[in-house]
Amino acid sequence: GGKAAYGDLFETVLACGDVVFRVGNEISFLSHIPEAIRKSFPSLATNTVIFKSGQREDSLNWLDRWIRANCHKYVKVCDPYFSWRELTILKSIPDDVKGTIVTSWKNMEGIRPGSPDVKEQFRKFWRDNVSVHDPPATIVFVVGGNDTDEFHDRYLITENVGLQFGASLNGWGNQDFTITILTSIDAANIEDNYIRPRMDISARFALEERVPIQVFTLTD
Repeated sequence: GGKAAYGDLFETVLACGDVVFRVGNEISFLSHIPEAIRKSFPSLATNTVIFKSGQREDSLNWLDRWIRANCHKYVKVCDPYFSWRELTILKSIPDDVKGTIVTSWKNMEGIRPGSPDVKEQFRKFWRDNVSVHDPPATIVFVVGGNDTDEFHDRYLITENVGLQFGASLNGWGNQDFTITILTSIDAANIEDNYIRPRMDISARFALEERVPIQVFTLTD
């Protein structure tokens, strides 16, 4: 009887430990939310922040604070509608943080898919509209162009955490949307299985995919 009781107690302890681990993993994102942001959203009880139509400035300020608080080594932005007009978000990235942008040709107004002119358009917009100083070290991947290479979901990933955007950056403020803070496990999964394959140019050529691609840095 005593051994059985101890066995039952041991199983109960293991089960409780598993529950604690799972709950801890689900709420671990809270440690990545800066105090200033939590004060701005006192009702924030989950990993999703809601912005209403017309709150573009509020949402960009939220993103600015989040990037400054969480991004210390690298930032990867994956958004099929990211164009040169969205480069202003790079001002939030510290100079020693490496940036990567993965986008498509969907919002490259006036530029033919595959054209190298897209590189100069990005660089010119930075110089004329963002800063006289050089941008952080950033590489841009412009991919897509056929039905087999379409992607829709939008993310910002950094070390141990990330964000999922309910709308592309160019549309923030046009309608209600959400930003979801990802756990470290989810962020790593998105980085490895959603973003990185779109950066693997050698694999694309090996498969002989006829997808217009341009890869460039924001500085010479």
